[in-house]
Amino acid sequence: MGRTPAGAEGFDELFRAEYPALVRRVQLVVGSAAVAEEIVQDAFCGALERWGRVRHVERPGAWVQVVAMRRAIKVEGRRRRGSELVPAWSPASDAGPVDIDLQRAIAALPEGQRRAVVLHHLADLSVDDVAEVLGVSAGTVKTQLHRGRARLAEALREPEEATDGAG
Repeated sequence: MGRTPAGAEGFDELFRAEYPALVRRVQLVVGSAAVAEEIVQDAFCGALERWGRVRHVERPGAWVQVVAMRRAIKVEGRRRRGSELVPAWSPASDAGPVDIDLQRAIAALPEGQRRAVVLHHLADLSVDDVAEVLGVSAGTVKTQLHRGRARLAEALREPEEATDGAG
């Protein structure tokens, strides 16, 4: 990251430890590695600006993650409404660091299921934390997770080997 400003001890370590995985998680929400990198960088800039307070929270990385995920959800919502200049995304064209089969399966989920799955299973937020980030009830998150996991299991299931009838 370069030189850390005075009073920001520990920030570089947090950045190095959290940045790569957070970019991958945000990418699953927004569908673009470049957009994900920008969102995560902005979230870390916000953490650095507030470092005097953020470094004292129990889990500074979780603070950055929540900020990044909220921004990702806003960006994705704007893109879906057509007001954001984010190019249409196809998993094959912007595979980035995420497994392409998983990326395709997650991208195919309905919006609510995709957000819940990414935040809970990949960002490791609790159901209550996911509910807070998304602005929905914990029950809604549980339903979205259940449905999303079922769709992912179906999408990622290995095709059954064809039998030739000989036995």
